[in-house]
Amino acid sequence: MNEDELLEIYHYEIKNPDLAEVPQTFYQDLEDFLKEYEKKVSEDISYWKQYQNYRSIIERLKQKRLEKVLLAALNNIQLKFLPEEEILYKRVQELLEDFSKLSEEVPKEVIEEEPEQPKEEIKKVKILVHVDAYYGLDGNKYGPYEAGEIVELPSQEAQWLVDSEFAEYVEG
Repeated sequence: MNEDELLEIYHYEIKNPDLAEVPQTFYQDLEDFLKEYEKKVSEDISYWKQYQNYRSIIERLKQKRLEKVLLAALNNIQLKFLPEEEILYKRVQELLEDFSKLSEEVPKEVIEEEPEQPKEEIKKVKILVHVDAYYGLDGNKYGPYEAGEIVELPSQEAQWLVDSEFAEYVEG
């Protein structure tokens, strides 16, 4: 893997809700990439800043892929996972299934009936900062959004963006 390939994959992961198609050896390739830069730094300290930048990009890239795998498992969405990611996806789904079985074991008298939920309300918000594409709790894809953009979203998604200070409500 070279610098251009790394940056291309990184930008794809940041801007898209699905996973970038990468080689099966992706995580090992990332480690090898960093080792090469460590070697450059040991030979010439002027590579130190580049090494730090690439290390930061790789950590963010791994974090973004992990986030996507967890959200996919939570929303039961199948993506093109690497073998390690597939294992994580299946384990998280198993945990979620076990958790839902626990709720079935709770005696009925302990569970209070919840009132019927009203139809999903749509809210209009103005985006304040760049927001990467993501899957909402309803399993739908939202974004990416750019600062200044005005969008209409289900109230739950709008509320999340406002609470996170990524957006503000717009009248009308």
